[in-house]
Amino acid sequence: MYNEFKLKYCELIDKFSVDLGEFNPTGMPAIHIPIIGKNYDTSLIKMAFYRKETYYWYSFKGFMEASKISSEKAFEYSTKSTTPFDYLKWTNNFGTSFWDYFFKFLSVFYKQKISLHYEKEAGYLLESFIWGETNSIERYTTTAKYEGSKYEDWEHIKNCSKIFDTAKYTLEICKPDIMIIMDWEADERWLTSGVKVDHVELYDHHLYYNVSNTDVYWLAHPRYLAPNIGFDKSIEIILNDFEIRKNNKITAHNKR
Repeated sequence: MYNEFKLKYCELIDKFSVDLGEFNPTGMPAIHIPIIGKNYDTSLIKMAFYRKETYYWYSFKGFMEASKISSEKAFEYSTKSTTPFDYLKWTNNFGTSFWDYFFKFLSVFYKQKISLHYEKEAGYLLESFIWGETNSIERYTTTAKYEGSKYEDWEHIKNCSKIFDTAKYTLEICKPDIMIIMDWEADERWLTSGVKVDHVELYDHHLYYNVSNTDVYWLAHPRYLAPNIGFDKSIEIILNDFEIRKNNKITAHNKR
């Protein structure tokens, strides 16, 4: 699975490099490619978490220098990460970040505490999921503008990077059981690739889709969820729905 995923993204990197042509990399972040935890393929339930964007994900110049060696080197450059326990440091003091939500979700699902004080127990879970961004390149005003990038250069790179902005390859190759998307403003085509897919409104800012046999939950930004719904309530809504759907699938299978 991992090798197939890597091969697909290497193909995309090759196409991106050709489409890009001449460019000015000043201040631009690297392409963000979904990162697959080393325990993902052996997890009881395979999960994929998607956020809106990163904040300066490595260097675009470094990414392109790696791509001149090979697309494989560029893939490795963009998907290298700090140790999983550094993920725990990417939360915020208010407990309202994407990572706060993701860790709470895993903790509730597996009934296992995840924190810096539980490294041995939490280690497996911190490598058990895929995480990515709906935008492989951040918005201009997120970092590039303040790092000296020209808007026209950012726009050119952004347009070329749209081939990465899709859930298609994660869904088709990695086949997660659950996908959680926390970018309410993203175009539905990011998930559906333009195919008509009905959805169910489970609650305020909680939509359900079934795409490629994955149970997909599309939510608002955590900064909306935290004060208006609460992470605990949001997670309860999703897990109750997932449990019902799982039981229905088992019942339907047993009747065959």
